[in-house]
Amino acid sequence: MRVTLDKSVFDQYGTNHVPADSFHDFLMNMETKKGYVLSTAPAISVGDVQSKLNQLDFLFFSGILSRSVNQPVEPHFSDCVVIVGGEHDDIDKRFAPTEINAYLNTPAMIVVENSLNDGWFVRAIMNHFEPTIRFEEQLTNNLVSIDPASGSGARNRVEYHLSTHKNQPKYLRCLVIVDGDKRFPGDTTYGSYQSQQNDGAYFQSKAIAYHILEKRTMENYMPDEVYDSNRGVFGNNWVDAYMRLTEEQKNYYYIAMGFLKDVPRAVRNDANLNKDRTQVQPVTIQTLFSTVTDADYLVLLNNPHIGGNFKDEFPKFYNDANVTKATLLRRSPLKPNGKSELEEIAEKIRQLL
Repeated sequence: MRVTLDKSVFDQYGTNHVPADSFHDFLMNMETKKGYVLSTAPAISVGDVQSKLNQLDFLFFSGILSRSVNQPVEPHFSDCVVIVGGEHDDIDKRFAPTEINAYLNTPAMIVVENSLNDGWFVRAIMNHFEPTIRFEEQLTNNLVSIDPASGSGARNRVEYHLSTHKNQPKYLRCLVIVDGDKRFPGDTTYGSYQSQQNDGAYFQSKAIAYHILEKRTMENYMPDEVYDSNRGVFGNNWVDAYMRLTEEQKNYYYIAMGFLKDVPRAVRNDANLNKDRTQVQPVTIQTLFSTVTDADYLVLLNNPHIGGNFKDEFPKFYNDANVTKATLLRRSPLKPNGKSELEEIAEKIRQLL
């Protein structure tokens, strides 16, 4: 993150606009936080401010600034400006000197549907695509949190955090990640489609990053190698049937419930369900999975019985030794822009930190 000090901060140093103790606390924050770079705008030489700061603050300021000069920093969502009058900005990350410490001390936040379960997926992405970030260390040190939307929804969760920061989005360093929920390519008729569009517009208005997964759920990114090396858990028959799916079919197969997910609730327990899927599945889903044999359909009708609560136990396999950058890329290959979706997510998270 690059923190830029406006010239007004030095001009007003020691006044009610820039209390000396607030500025000193800010310098201590910058001194201790890794990856934070200090700059001034317009460019101000150390000599220009020597007479405006007390001796101790000048020593800290000059030391931090000199270390920052040659440190490359890419543009981040979290870059900010400290400026007198910044308290009047709600969205743009412009902070008054009395506000900046609250921003720097607020952990970056990744909002997912379930922090415990989906957290395994996020951690796998960061640990394999951005190992130098030391994501686990940042979680431990409360520099970033994986926050649950749970039943209230991602928007309600973000609104809660906004309410604790004067309803000013500028205080949040936030990425929201939600399941794609699409049942087949181009699907716009699934239940959460409209709410996703509405949430997207809302988050955009608040300058909050929002990512809808391209695959149906987070489970759909699990590398094939994990299933193959854990046949004793997933079952040979289920693994063999799953492996015969095409890559596109794997993107939309609902792993947590199997094909039962796309069967009307009223007929899920019908005795004839297994015999005539053409009567219970939407035509669009029948078309996508038309190459699946009746035998494989019966096997994949349910999820693999791995013991315990599936939604709790399955995500832990993202910590399996067979989950690597290479195997994740095989489930999320490079797109025409030269990046995989998982790389794009990792980049969005890196820009928060």
